[in-house]
Amino acid sequence: MTTEPAARHVFHALVVVLGLLSVTGAYLAVEYRPEHAGVDFDAVTAEVKRAHYVRTAHRLLAVPATGLAVLLVGFGLARRRFRPLGVLLLVVAVSVSGYALPWSQVALRRVVVGTDFEGVLRAAFDDLVRFVIVGGAEVSQGRYRAAVLVHLVVLPVLLGVFLFRAVRVGGGADRIPAARRSNGGRRQHVGTGPPEG
Repeated sequence: MTTEPAARHVFHALVVVLGLLSVTGAYLAVEYRPEHAGVDFDAVTAEVKRAHYVRTAHRLLAVPATGLAVLLVGFGLARRRFRPLGVLLLVVAVSVSGYALPWSQVALRRVVVGTDFEGVLRAAFDDLVRFVIVGGAEVSQGRYRAAVLVHLVVLPVLLGVFLFRAVRVGGGADRIPAARRSNGGRRQHVGTGPPEG
């Protein structure tokens, strides 16, 4: 039994889940609002509830993304290919780096009346922010900005490159020309004169 169709289905499912993670992540980058302990959930506004639901969906989608990446690695190792291992490592790295982003408070350089801070991007790039409190620890805006850039730009771009290469370069023995398969994978000289070198 060949694992090729199953691996293709797993790959497509992973792309769909990563797409959903991208959509929910883009929403959170702009509309994230911290959750406050001890606040009655019925008393909060619709925007805070929506951000809470999207954040929960984003966290829950990370679980099947990791599981599908593990399956993809299993199929890759069965075919003696190690490229899917990079996909798994990047999915895990993106998942872990996301835990550094949910801030609970923002310290401003000066008091600004009537300003509501929302979104990860505003906390990372607004000139008014002095530092951000993440998980009870004070984090400088520069360090928070670096975590945001790694989670939102660097790791997703690397993951996209790995997935693109898996589609573009992927395949197995069926992509090797018949002349090379019969010759043990070595290139054969095609021409009129003797081979050079």
